[in-house]
Amino acid sequence: MELSRHRSPHHNATTRQDDVHSPDMKHLTKTSNPSGPRAQLQVYVLALLLATFIAALHAGILFGLADVLMLFRQWAQAAVAKRPADILVVVAAICGLFGAHIGEVAIWATFFWKLGHLPSFADSWYFAGTSHTTLGYGDLVLKKPWRSLGPISAINGLLTFGCSTAFLFLVLQSIWQRPI
Repeated sequence: MELSRHRSPHHNATTRQDDVHSPDMKHLTKTSNPSGPRAQLQVYVLALLLATFIAALHAGILFGLADVLMLFRQWAQAAVAKRPADILVVVAAICGLFGAHIGEVAIWATFFWKLGHLPSFADSWYFAGTSHTTLGYGDLVLKKPWRSLGPISAINGLLTFGCSTAFLFLVLQSIWQRPI
């Protein structure tokens, strides 16, 4: 069965190609109708707590990565020439930041999947990735009223990517303290 993202004009859910014409509507996501404003509020509070956790995790990763990069730079400068050591430090910083963002997307994907908003982890991974990176294709969306969870993930991603950009700038600045 080939997975396809299809949006019917009558609902906003992920479907499989084989189920597009299914009269029993089994292709809807696992999420049942919301049980009311209280349930929605709980999910939004949980999403905001998750965004706060991811922001704190990202800050911790940045500080930890800074410590590791200082030690790595000292080792690399002793092992190879200065310029190759600097290049290795930049590559290590990029790899560390990439790993951090992959982990953060995985946390969001697990959140969407475990709450039943998307039918599979693969769809959750795709949705979380396009939301967190603010790419937002829009071909896979959450059902109403849960759609605003996507922007919460996007804002979280935008802020963590901004911190990563600033961090990478500081790494490059520390390497380029002398004229190029």
